[in-house]
Amino acid sequence: MSAHQEVDLSARELLTALVNNLQARFFEAPRLDAKQLFIALQGGREIPFMEIRLPEVDDSLDCLLALDETCYVGTLNFSRFRQALRALMARIADAFQDPDAVPNTFVSADGQSSLFNMPGITEHDGQVNILLSGVHQRQPGQVVLRLVFIDPGVLENAG
Repeated sequence: MSAHQEVDLSARELLTALVNNLQARFFEAPRLDAKQLFIALQGGREIPFMEIRLPEVDDSLDCLLALDETCYVGTLNFSRFRQALRALMARIADAFQDPDAVPNTFVSADGQSSLFNMPGITEHDGQVNILLSGVHQRQPGQVVLRLVFIDPGVLENAG
């Protein structure tokens, strides 16, 4: 299909697909493959990650994956990245235990980007880091799934 049709994909559907593919690509895949994927992400690349079939319109949504580690405090290595992913995935899974749960979502002014307020929080040597997931509509038929470390100082300011 050359022209993509507009389809509503719920946050639950998108996040479920994200978690399933993170599990497959970073925890079930051979460690060397997963680590190479992490290294590619750490280099700032947006990598092909998954395709979501949309049978209702006989089309698909291509999903790239990107990592923003600019607010990570400390040295982000593969083990710490996987710990953060585990925490994020567990948070999403816990939230979706309630079938009516809808994530609190921050949406950009232009409506093209969203950040889901379902944080994966980790601590290493007394330093807290927070990982969120988000999505950016790149073009029709393509989105970038973003893994974003946010400033852990927001926890201090929240209290």
